Amino acid sequence: EKGAEKEKAAGKEGKETEKRRPKVDAPLLFAFRYFDRTGCGYIKPDDLRRALHNLGTKAPHRLIRELVSMVVDKHANRIYYRDLTDR
Repeated sequence: EKGAEKEKAAGKEGKETEKRRPKVDAPLLFAFRYFDRTGCGYIKPDDLRRALHNLGTKAPHRLIRELVSMVVDKHANRIYYRDLTDR
């Protein structure tokens, strides 16, 4: 009887762990990792701006600045891309 209770508890914990595991947008993560040459987990806002311009988005500079400002950590002046790729 106690063994069955332990198995139920272990199964319940496993399900909770599965729920907490984030879903990752793999193509977006790979794209960010390409620009994160040091593998530190972030990129600089200027690097993202340059990448968007160099990829030929043809978006106005103002729009790209606004987009980057929406995702940058203003205290560290970095873009922690896992915040964007993990759901």
